[in-house]
Amino acid sequence: KGALENANDLAALLIMVLPFSIKGFLHKRWTFFNLFISIFTIGLLIVGVWKAQSRAAYIAIGAMGAGYFSYQFRHNKKILRIGVMVCLLGAIVLSQLNLGRSADDLQDSKMNRLGYWKAGIAMAIRNPVFGVGLDQFPKNYGMYGAANFSEGGDRTAHSSWVLIVSETGFPGLFFLLLIYLFAVYRSWRLANHIPELLLCLLGYGVTMSFLSHSYVLYPYLLTSLCFAYPVKVKEDVV
Repeated sequence: KGALENANDLAALLIMVLPFSIKGFLHKRWTFFNLFISIFTIGLLIVGVWKAQSRAAYIAIGAMGAGYFSYQFRHNKKILRIGVMVCLLGAIVLSQLNLGRSADDLQDSKMNRLGYWKAGIAMAIRNPVFGVGLDQFPKNYGMYGAANFSEGGDRTAHSSWVLIVSETGFPGLFFLLLIYLFAVYRSWRLANHIPELLLCLLGYGVTMSFLSHSYVLYPYLLTSLCFAYPVKVKEDVV
């Protein structure tokens, strides 16, 4: 139920937890206990992500890697470019794996998602200020061009950004983006002290782009961590 309704939702939560499991590596605390806990937890999370068969999760891991290189090597452009390129290419390659699913299943999934995105954008364009209303996407998607798809169950936009703009209009999307991007900005400023926050925001931001998490608690808890981090820790000047 809720954010654990299917394997993709579970994969998103595993991605959100993953950076916290590698704190020992990020903060270079090389004790036997820290290494054991980190390696054990990382192993469990990676197995969970793999079994969830979520392509978005692999893209998210690539985004987190790119974000890490972007911060750690921001003053070394050569290593920065190589690291980011390797992470992004790795994410693209992994996202193309069939993950034990048939080619027809993957193609149907892709077409369904694209169809719902187009319908959600059409809703926003025709209702730019207030959208179609809260929880009204499932009732309206057919009227905006997303009909006769193979997906069963409750239909949704399969993107937090598309869902929020279709149901609340462009003002709703603006405020959600404002919250998230400001959290990313602050996590970047705090990355020298707590880099896992930046990685969480980047990874989860990718997964929620492929999931309807606009109204679940997790993105707001995550962004609140950035805003509530102790002010006595001075932000880095980049």
